[in-house]
Amino acid sequence: MSNVRPTLRVVKILKKGSKLPSEVASVYESASRIDDPRAKFDKLREIDLDNLDVAVLGVARSQFAAETLDTHKSMSREADRPVYEVRDRESPAWRGAVIRLAGDEDAWMVHADRHDEFNDRGFLVIRAMKKKGTLGPSSMDRKLRDDRRGAQQEGLAQIELLQALLAAMRKSAESEAETVVALPSIAALATSQLRVHVRAVFDDWDPGDAHEYVEDLSVTMRMPAADSAAARDWLLKTCVPFIQPDTSMQDPLYNREGLSVVLVVTRGRLMQLLATDDSDLPTAAHTPPPPQQLHYTGKVGLTKAYVEGNAVRAVCGQWWIPIGDESTHVDLPVCPECAAEKPFADGALSLLQRGTD
Repeated sequence: MSNVRPTLRVVKILKKGSKLPSEVASVYESASRIDDPRAKFDKLREIDLDNLDVAVLGVARSQFAAETLDTHKSMSREADRPVYEVRDRESPAWRGAVIRLAGDEDAWMVHADRHDEFNDRGFLVIRAMKKKGTLGPSSMDRKLRDDRRGAQQEGLAQIELLQALLAAMRKSAESEAETVVALPSIAALATSQLRVHVRAVFDDWDPGDAHEYVEDLSVTMRMPAADSAAARDWLLKTCVPFIQPDTSMQDPLYNREGLSVVLVVTRGRLMQLLATDDSDLPTAAHTPPPPQQLHYTGKVGLTKAYVEGNAVRAVCGQWWIPIGDESTHVDLPVCPECAAEKPFADGALSLLQRGTD
């Protein structure tokens, strides 16, 4: 079954015809004023084109799902391929032209207009697009589609990872032993191994006080040193904030054995985690809270972290995720451990640089 997506050209037409939801129209208007291609793309990503709530698109999706399609003869003749016509029942009624390209999993609405105008000039629009070679999705349309598909797949992998993490935590809590997490089959984690150890005392728990006590309660997760940066980011951006979003209760450190993250949780939080139902698992990427102090980090790694939102290792040995850009952090206090270690790190770097001259 094909999904029907509108091209950005159609989104523009729908906005001009006041057919877009107000919040979508606002995002599109903002994107249209951006010149930088990357920034424009990032803005357009905010629009869910797979599920855009517009009547003529809803009709198109229903008809493609039911395979009850009407072919527009004059448009099909101009396009040298089937062009399907869809009609909504709103007033004023709109019509859309949809094509399905060979080898493409989606169908694309390439034109839309009010009822009368669609019949009068629609075939001319199709003819012009065919002549210019623009009859179909643009490179930006495909890029947005592929990005959305990637995000959907990542969301499914995130749920699978958290399901496996919770299963391992329950087993570890019962056995009081470190337990291997069954990782999802995705490229980023293909060669990785994640272990979790829940240390807790379950005797004489009073549920009424469970939210207050943290003694003897911690969750330790370990990843081998040879693991990829992508695997480390899955741990720090998906698993860690799910268990303990409070950065002051997180202690991520790196040594010869790999990355180890100790998370301190209350009894109440641990009880809540172990009883979590799959329906309560997050389906979107976690947005880390802004850092409370500034860590010293290599310039190249820090710049990349600002752009990609990935974790980066500080001079003090901790991993942290910068939020914003360099100007966002100018007023933050400097981590005292980084301040103490930076002169030694700079000296070591200087010696290494001299050694390669």
